[in-house]
Amino acid sequence: MRYGSLCALGLTLALASLAAAQAERPASPPATTDRVPDKAPDKPTTDKGAVATPAPATLGPIVAPADPAMPGTPVGTCAPAAPTTDCGHQFWFSAEYLWWKVKDQSLPPLVTTGPATFPVGFLGNPGTVVLFGGSDHGQGTLNGVRLRAGMWVDDCRTIGLEGSFFCLPDQSNRTTFTSAQFPVLTRPFTDINTGSPNSEFAAFPGIATGAISIENKTKFCGFSLLARCPACVGCDYRLDVVGGGQYLDLREELTITESPSFAPGGPFPNLSGTRFVATDTFKTRNQFVGAVIGLDGTYFMGPWSVNLAASVAVGNNHETIEIQGSQIATTAAGTTTVLPGGLLALPGANIGKFTKNEFSVVPQMGINIGYQLTENIQIFGGYTCIYWSRVVRPGDQIDTVLDVNRIPNFGTGPTATSVRPVVPFHQTDFWAQGVSVGVAFSW
Repeated sequence: MRYGSLCALGLTLALASLAAAQAERPASPPATTDRVPDKAPDKPTTDKGAVATPAPATLGPIVAPADPAMPGTPVGTCAPAAPTTDCGHQFWFSAEYLWWKVKDQSLPPLVTTGPATFPVGFLGNPGTVVLFGGSDHGQGTLNGVRLRAGMWVDDCRTIGLEGSFFCLPDQSNRTTFTSAQFPVLTRPFTDINTGSPNSEFAAFPGIATGAISIENKTKFCGFSLLARCPACVGCDYRLDVVGGGQYLDLREELTITESPSFAPGGPFPNLSGTRFVATDTFKTRNQFVGAVIGLDGTYFMGPWSVNLAASVAVGNNHETIEIQGSQIATTAAGTTTVLPGGLLALPGANIGKFTKNEFSVVPQMGINIGYQLTENIQIFGGYTCIYWSRVVRPGDQIDTVLDVNRIPNFGTGPTATSVRPVVPFHQTDFWAQGVSVGVAFSW
């Protein structure tokens, strides 16, 4: 029901109440000059003897339920009989706990094992087993927080401003393989010098013991600043149009650490007793800045409410890829040497920082169910999904075709015809989704 209809209804009821009150008043006796009544009729009187007239009835404000779009904020009044400047709560604030999951990322085969025979751990060889990589890798569930605060600019809530912030802080997953579990541990790649499979081993019986560790980190945050304008409002529903700006920041990091220790007196005299720590790190960052527009609607059922919000943002995604690699070698005599390049990150090839700008689209939707505890406090829970059309992720930036002449302490091969590894700058889509619970305050 529109505000105009509500006001007309309120006015009609008020006039009806007034007419009923007037009808109940006793009629005045007819004027006469013939005689004076023996006894005057009973009438309510004031102290001074004046007749008291009952006050006309009025229709007071009927407060509607709270609005999860602005948690805890009443929709307004349903047709007060007289003009009023009290149009409901003006400010709102909410805090939520997030339990989300992000899309898995694709990884090439990074760790293999196999029989203790040479060639060892080559992809495609009989007995070779991929221990890590070669498929999508999940990060599990992420815990975070979302805060939202806003206000109506004018007293009767026709224009509002709202800011929101969410963050899934750094979460790290680490997987480690040791020679105690797998006597043979290798890192496979393709040798561009020969065009054949190859590998670097971190553990082999009688030659070396060691471990290979893979650590994956993710951090996803964002904020928005929106204007809000009611498009359609009734006593049990409201629909707002929202628009403004949005910023998203996705940071991910993949680190592979290899730590072999070569046995004294092994078949490689130049490596006898030497301990190595080789590290490859692939970092990506996506920074989206764009304009957003959407709808935010709520339906009320007593103290319960259902809120559905949907929006789409378009803008620029600034993509950054940073690749680092190093090797630390400590000989049996205690001499330490630090060299650039690990295995998959090599000098003169893909080590460095690289950037690119791409157009991106970010649709988002969410649904919340709320319950109004008091006039100022609401609890709610729901589901949110964010989709990002174009991002860079660490696993997609790993080139497993290598020039062995660039690998520190590996050996030499035929001269490569091209520079490898490269920076693929491969792009993919991304999503984050999950449930949340929160509490909202309004005043």
